[in-house]
Amino acid sequence: MKHIITKEDLKSFLKENKVLITYLRDKYGYKCGVVVAIGPNRIGFSKVNANQDIRLTQKLSLPPYWHRFEQKFLASNPEPYLVEAMKDAKKAVHLGHIVAPIFDRFTALKLAINMAISDTQVSIPFSMEEALGIMFVRSVLYFRKGEENECYTTHN
Repeated sequence: MKHIITKEDLKSFLKENKVLITYLRDKYGYKCGVVVAIGPNRIGFSKVNANQDIRLTQKLSLPPYWHRFEQKFLASNPEPYLVEAMKDAKKAVHLGHIVAPIFDRFTALKLAINMAISDTQVSIPFSMEEALGIMFVRSVLYFRKGEENECYTTHN
């Protein structure tokens, strides 16, 4: 197998080969890495945004129906703490940004598949140990040969 360099190489590799892919997520639910298997015990991984300080910010704006919702909410005489929470949320939207890690799917898959192809020995980050263990079991079960037609039953 040849190494992946371009997006076209990646697309053709994924079409021609069976590849197991698992995306890793951080504590907020954003993608932060990937683990792939291209054969039994042929696993690669990459954690593209290992530096959590790299962030993508997007400016927020209130939806157009917010003011109608706010008027109805205040007319229903809610509890004072709910009114304060709504005002805090509105202030955060006006002042803040959505903070999400940068995740490049192409780069993540390219690095992980190239690692699996080359069978290089690397140190495993602590945060990836569980995901790699699960992928090892999945790869052995998915890529086993000659056992697809066999059925094992037990009788008491």
